[in-house]
Amino acid sequence: MTNFNDAVKLQPQEMKANIPGSNGERFHIGLQRGELLVELYMPQNEDLQQPHTRDE
Repeated sequence: MTNFNDAVKLQPQEMKANIPGSNGERFHIGLQRGELLVELYMPQNEDLQQPHTRDE
């Protein structure tokens, strides 16, 4: 059963405010719980992502 006291509401505008990161990262991790990772990715001009093994 879900405990709504543990609920997280991600705000895209707040996540966007962290892009680019301090090292120029074009993504921001909004939530990480165990192996679950929720990211916002914002390429600039060109999408430089390479193939990867993580499911999207």
